[in-house]
Amino acid sequence: SKVCTSIVAEVVNGTIYHGRNLDYGTFTGVLRNVTAIVDYQQGGETVYTGTTFVGMVGLLTGQKPYGYTITLDERDQGDWWMNLIEGLADGTDGVASLMIRDTLAGNYTFEAAVDKLAYTALIAPCYFIVGGTTSGQGAVITRDRISAVDLWYLNALGGQWFLVETNYDHWTTPPPDDDRQDPAIKAMNATGRAN
Repeated sequence: SKVCTSIVAEVVNGTIYHGRNLDYGTFTGVLRNVTAIVDYQQGGETVYTGTTFVGMVGLLTGQKPYGYTITLDERDQGDWWMNLIEGLADGTDGVASLMIRDTLAGNYTFEAAVDKLAYTALIAPCYFIVGGTTSGQGAVITRDRISAVDLWYLNALGGQWFLVETNYDHWTTPPPDDDRQDPAIKAMNATGRAN
């Protein structure tokens, strides 16, 4: 099975919540012991906060105070080695975890952050899940190496008050042996928007 489930939700009062798990199976115990929450500061002020592993330069999870949150989920498309070779051959493609850091460090609005994450070339496909601070600011960006193939937004007024992303395109059926999507959707519906 894969490793990630990210959920972004808008509750009744318009507050946006963004949560995720990062379960690496047999490596969970080891990674738990090297996980750190880091405040990246400039001039004594926190510019952004990230959850990372000691020694890792990029981020899989981060938040810009009063701005937005970003999580990264794997999108298993193509062989990892082929993605790496193609990305290195292009010379300008970025690493998703470093792009999260760059985005959080920049002076971006929610919309501009979504655009940057959607349309900057990467060495491998992925999902970026982004949560904002006001009503409707939630998105799942389904990426290939070059650009977004899908932008899926919260639409609380239309009844879509949460988005669940695991490691499969949201418009497909997850495999029966790794269906984390349907249980998450069921749990969110059982909890309800008011709770």
